Amino acid sequence: MRRTFVAWVMLAGCDWSSVSEKGGNEPAVTAERKHDASVKTAAKSATETKTAPDAEEETPEVYGQMSKPPPPVEAPPEPEPEPEPESEPEPEPDADTGTMRERPSTEFPEPTEEELAAWDRKDPAAEKHLYTWDKDNYETIDDLWEDLACMRAQLMLAGEKAFGAKKGSPEDEDWFAFKRDFILRADRWQQRMFAANPRLLEKSKFAGWILELHELLMSSYPRAYNDADRKAIDEADAQWEVVAAKAEEYTKTLGHDWPDFEADEAAVRDHRKRCEALAAVK
Repeated sequence: MRRTFVAWVMLAGCDWSSVSEKGGNEPAVTAERKHDASVKTAAKSATETKTAPDAEEETPEVYGQMSKPPPPVEAPPEPEPEPEPESEPEPEPDADTGTMRERPSTEFPEPTEEELAAWDRKDPAAEKHLYTWDKDNYETIDDLWEDLACMRAQLMLAGEKAFGAKKGSPEDEDWFAFKRDFILRADRWQQRMFAANPRLLEKSKFAGWILELHELLMSSYPRAYNDADRKAIDEADAQWEVVAAKAEEYTKTLGHDWPDFEADEAAVRDHRKRCEALAAVK
């Protein structure tokens, strides 16, 4: 029986001396198989280490620690020499006289005292030609100024009736109809003014002020009433007063009195008649 057990142990590759001394029946693995198992285990652990996703990459070498020296820095190219300026051709002699002509200079001389005084001179006449025409034709200017006052009163009366009215309401529709008629009448009034006085802008100093007030009637006042903007209406009124103050001061220098359409009952009556006649003109 013991011989059979020993034969089985030798066939299984076990060493008889490695049998457990404590009386166990399990044989121990030989030294050769232990070596093969340790080699396989080391190879497997090395493979897992290389394929692990958390494996750190190799750190590249720092530029200062490289064995290869850095490339040399090329020197900047030398600037090309500037071309020499071409020499001016020598003057040729005059074909008629045979004498050498002097080449004119390209530099302008400094202005003389006489030229400076001429540039700084003041026109002795200045705006006297305007004063002359306005003084001789002041009745025409007075009529134009009264027409502007009439149109302003009509526009503000219609605008106040429709101030803040709802869109599409009867008051809003009346305001729309009035504007359409008023703008056409104001434009025709300006055309008649220049047709009667084609050179009014050249002859009269009042012309610029008249056009400024006409622009207020055509644009600023209608827009302010459209938007129900009381501040814009006040601004238009202030601008009107500024222009009127300039015209009044200029009128006094001409020796005329500034028109007051509410001075007395007669002035109010005459002014009302003129405004009604102006409104009837299409």
